[in-house]
Amino acid sequence: MIDIPNQPLLADLLRRARLEHVRHFACRGRSISVLATSIEPIELLSQMFYPDGALGLYATQSTLQHPDWTVYDLLVDRSDLRRFVDWVNGGATKREQYRPEPFLALPTYLLAGIKVFWADKGIEPSGIILQKGREIAIVSISDVVHPMRLMRVVRHLVSRFAQNDNQIGFHASCFEYDGKAFLAVGDSGAGKSTLSIAAPLFLRGSWIGNDRIFVDLSSPELQCYAYPLPLSFNKGSLLALGLENEYTAWNLRVPPPDAASDWMQYCGDTKLKMTPLEVATNLRLPVRANAPLGGIIFPRVEFGGDNVGLSRVSIDEFRETLYRNFVGFQGDFWGDDYLDVLQHPRPDGSMFADFLDRMGDRPVFSCVMSQYRHTRLVMDQFEAASESERST
Repeated sequence: MIDIPNQPLLADLLRRARLEHVRHFACRGRSISVLATSIEPIELLSQMFYPDGALGLYATQSTLQHPDWTVYDLLVDRSDLRRFVDWVNGGATKREQYRPEPFLALPTYLLAGIKVFWADKGIEPSGIILQKGREIAIVSISDVVHPMRLMRVVRHLVSRFAQNDNQIGFHASCFEYDGKAFLAVGDSGAGKSTLSIAAPLFLRGSWIGNDRIFVDLSSPELQCYAYPLPLSFNKGSLLALGLENEYTAWNLRVPPPDAASDWMQYCGDTKLKMTPLEVATNLRLPVRANAPLGGIIFPRVEFGGDNVGLSRVSIDEFRETLYRNFVGFQGDFWGDDYLDVLQHPRPDGSMFADFLDRMGDRPVFSCVMSQYRHTRLVMDQFEAASESERST
């Protein structure tokens, strides 16, 4: 456990914390141990990194004596958290704000060789994160469990491991069909999530992930992995998939949004969210950790037009769209590397050019859809195109 110099009370609080739930993981040649006071953050971690091997993270039954990284998730009394906050306020050097997510900036400090991060906004945070080397302690008040904090820290580590290992990121969703991964690439609202569910729902295959996908440039077959995010639906997605009458029976960790919100609108911003495990259990779809790249689809939602369906296109026609949805590691898409995991990442432009070179003659499609019948048409055309591709 992290030792806090000259603070015996705080050091003792950390040492005495009841960390009854322990999990060990292997990821791309690294090892991570997670120790938590509550089982809920562990369960959420398992739901988001589902199935085993998601983004290269594998659970292991072996006890790790000397893991590369150790993450503690502790619950303490409000008064004990107050002692930590007083310790920070009493002598820490305030640093620039850090961004654990692209649009969330929070205070960070340095004190006695320990980096301290506020876990939420406010003078009186409900939790803090301490880091010393490769030990990380999430300290939260026990009044309310904050399961997302552990998941976000582990996700930060694993995604930076992927970046270190020459993986490139895209604003895309992904499904597997006939053993190959197909990226649905497009701007927000283009229909990426809908398309990634439509293929395994109407044809065969598996869902891989939503909204952010890594492609491994060190893999000869360009293996595709999902960044662990929930699947997000608005009413338009449910209608396009023929699921508008089923969602009320789904067993979800987070209930559907209030009917008064805009999620019931066809393109509402408020979304129903499902963890990857919930996708498997509620939609009864196979979920796959990774697959070699088979091609790219650029979806678009269009209302009132007759230009629906799927067509073969060249990558050059959509190069601008692809680059706009390439999420480089020097940009703002990922938030800050506040835990200092990155090691000399390649320049963004070099990685994008490498990806284009490696695409080869993999098929590229464009599709237009908005209604259920359009979605079925696109999937039928995709199946026919895939059969034709196999036979040539």
